[in-house]
Amino acid sequence: MGNASSNYNQNPEPGDLIEISRGGYQHWAVYVGDGYVVHLTRASGFRRLFSPLNVNGLVRKEKLQDIVGRADWKVKNILDNEYRPRPVDVIVREACALEGRQMPYNIATRNCERFATELRYGKQSQQNPEPGDLIEIFRGGYQHWAVYVGDGYVVHLTVASDVRGSSSNSLSSVPNKKALVKKEKLQDVAGTDEWKINNILDSDSCPRPVDVIVRKACALVGRKLPYFLSSHNCEHFATELRYGWPESRQVLKVLGFAFSVGLIVLIFVCPGPKGRLLPKKRLW
Repeated sequence: MGNASSNYNQNPEPGDLIEISRGGYQHWAVYVGDGYVVHLTRASGFRRLFSPLNVNGLVRKEKLQDIVGRADWKVKNILDNEYRPRPVDVIVREACALEGRQMPYNIATRNCERFATELRYGKQSQQNPEPGDLIEIFRGGYQHWAVYVGDGYVVHLTVASDVRGSSSNSLSSVPNKKALVKKEKLQDVAGTDEWKINNILDSDSCPRPVDVIVRKACALVGRKLPYFLSSHNCEHFATELRYGWPESRQVLKVLGFAFSVGLIVLIFVCPGPKGRLLPKKRLW
């Protein structure tokens, strides 16, 4: 071990958070197994805590002993008493998928501790959803939608591309296929993605009673349903549960763009089921 810290008698497990003492501050990393950690570091390296406040950050995968050097470190799953950790395979997969990614680094709002805790526990929003609320999750090039049913759980219609860390990252990349209705922890579905409560049609439509929304959502768990981007996507599914009829603003935006560039003809050539792009009837 050379000059490495004596803390190597600890035995971190994959998914554990590692706290490294750096004098006046702590650096944080996620242990991913085989002696390696993934961590967010300033691209220019470690200097002093507040120099500067906003810099470029880089996600690295390195040997724990190389990062620690002579410093003290310990396993510290700091929020385990407040939040349920995500499955280990999810933590490790998402951490490793971020290796080499450049992202903003801000000591106050987007630092190494925030990065590590979001990987272990998922993004903790300051919002407090109520049963029946619609949850909009930002997946880069598109939004995934779910219905909050209480106790930290959501019900959502999902295909492979709606899973955090999948290879697909755009609305247009999902072909027509069957989808599965799942009930999962919101923190597991969102992962490190941003999310918000967005009862998108409340200004136009009256929501159904909360008990009806939750009961119907939970009754659909485990069902396989048709999935079409134009007419039966996750937003259609969520809005129908809340309002009793489906609508997808994402699809409307895509259609508006297509019309503006003269591509609307292609959409009419390839309509959704029974020629409906935005069905006003029930999807199940």
